[in-house]
Amino acid sequence: MLAGVTGAVLSVLAIFAGKFIMVSLLVQQLTGTIAARDVNNPEVLVTQLAMEEAGEMTADDRPLVWPRGSDYTSGNFHELDREDFPAVVWTAAQKRWDGMTPDERQEIKSQVERQNKTFSAASESTAANTLVTWFAFWFTFGWFDLLWIFLATTTAFRLSMGITGDD
Repeated sequence: MLAGVTGAVLSVLAIFAGKFIMVSLLVQQLTGTIAARDVNNPEVLVTQLAMEEAGEMTADDRPLVWPRGSDYTSGNFHELDREDFPAVVWTAAQKRWDGMTPDERQEIKSQVERQNKTFSAASESTAANTLVTWFAFWFTFGWFDLLWIFLATTTAFRLSMGITGDD
């Protein structure tokens, strides 16, 4: 009997450990994708302007056809580039960039640097990541998990009992 209970407990612990590791890796992946953008790359700075242009055009109710079926608000803007914007938006942003003075370009660069610092601090917050991980761990349990816990415990119990020959 003790072998069966031990097998059942170990199977539940394995399920909980596996789920926790999966959730932890997912949270790390989501927060780790917030990487600093290269402020010395002009395309990154034009991307910042393209986001502003897209916002203005959307506010003016101008219809925009987005590549890949998404828009700048649906993804991680740290990963956006020229291909993620409608041609009209990128062209307007590039034209705006080309017409800027060095001081205006420095202001855009400073704005991107401030965003990098803000997102970097948020992604490195251990307390926030731990809290998010625990919430995600507990609130992602559902009926399917209960089914697997039931199946794992009963199987482990019966196998352990069969191996030791206990009745």
